Amino acid sequence: VKFSQSLAKKLYMMQFPMRPKRRPYSDDMRCGAVNIKPGQAKVEMVYEINMLGDNYDVENPTHIESFKLSSTRIRNKANYALGVVSNGALHLNPVTNVLRMKPDLTYLDDAEKKRKAAEDEEKRRILGLPKEKPKQVTRQSQRRAPPSHSKARQQMKIRELM
Repeated sequence: VKFSQSLAKKLYMMQFPMRPKRRPYSDDMRCGAVNIKPGQAKVEMVYEINMLGDNYDVENPTHIESFKLSSTRIRNKANYALGVVSNGALHLNPVTNVLRMKPDLTYLDDAEKKRKAAEDEEKRRILGLPKEKPKQVTRQSQRRAPPSHSKARQQMKIRELM
């Protein structure tokens, strides 16, 4: 048995939300992208939803085509190790990073913003208001030097030329 610390910071154990055995993540959806930030111990997994599957609700107004699982680092409450048998020897590496994957529900916030914008647009149309809200305009101007200052500058330039 050989014990090594060399991979301790690079190994992650990931805990996924509970799902029924009859509907694992890989059955009716496909992992489309995985984003990893090792320095921050962050992982995001984007799953594409099978919109032709039995479980897809075509009448749902959000019309989501994918969903995301995002990681949260949790405190390691146990001692885990990864073991590999190579050339008849067992190599053990401690696992110190534990990530809990949770559904990222920001798509619901985005759908709510779109619904609210459409509702506001409809109200503006009914009331005959312009399509866009007025935007605040800021103007910057340079401060002009008082006349006495500009005359003094001119006199200095004339002196320099002489």
